[in-house]
Amino acid sequence: MNTVPTAPPRVQLNASQLVPTVEHVIAAPLPQLLAEQNARLVDITSVQEPWFYGQLIKKRSGALILAMPVGQDPTERDAAARLLIAHFHGLAEDLFPAHMTATTVVNNGEDVL
Repeated sequence: MNTVPTAPPRVQLNASQLVPTVEHVIAAPLPQLLAEQNARLVDITSVQEPWFYGQLIKKRSGALILAMPVGQDPTERDAAARLLIAHFHGLAEDLFPAHMTATTVVNNGEDVL
């Protein structure tokens, strides 16, 4: 009796559970990257400081919110969103514009980035 080996069961992970490479974060079309990360951009009007490029918030559901200043230059917005995603995943940030930096904010032991 011949037996055909069976493939191991495939584990299904949603994209937000996978850590991307920095090269992918930089090169992927932004709508694709956002979909892969279960992320969405929202405009905020409450912060208009020239040094504020955006904020990433991880919801309890695992979804990511990128809160970006309304009226932000599209190129700046694109770079900031990619930087925040890279920072969230602990990826190298040296390929992003030097004037943009990301900081993790912690409150009572919980990240509030």
